[in-house]
Amino acid sequence: MDEGFKNRFFRIWTAKEAYMKYTGNGFSEGFKNFSVLDDSLDIYFRNVPVYPDVVLTYCSEIDTNLDELINL
Repeated sequence: MDEGFKNRFFRIWTAKEAYMKYTGNGFSEGFKNFSVLDDSLDIYFRNVPVYPDVVLTYCSEIDTNLDELINL
């Protein structure tokens, strides 16, 4: 599998998981019922590298980095 494709796939997947946790609807939200690739959700998504092959993705109503978000 192409490494770039794999990277994009997991960034999209983790953004969708973050959004479903944010809404509290979990998998009942349905992965196909919303997109994280445009601005239609009015939510900010951020990716934080943890290890070379691990990325943490979170979403927030405000445009901020993780350190600022934790200190709010």
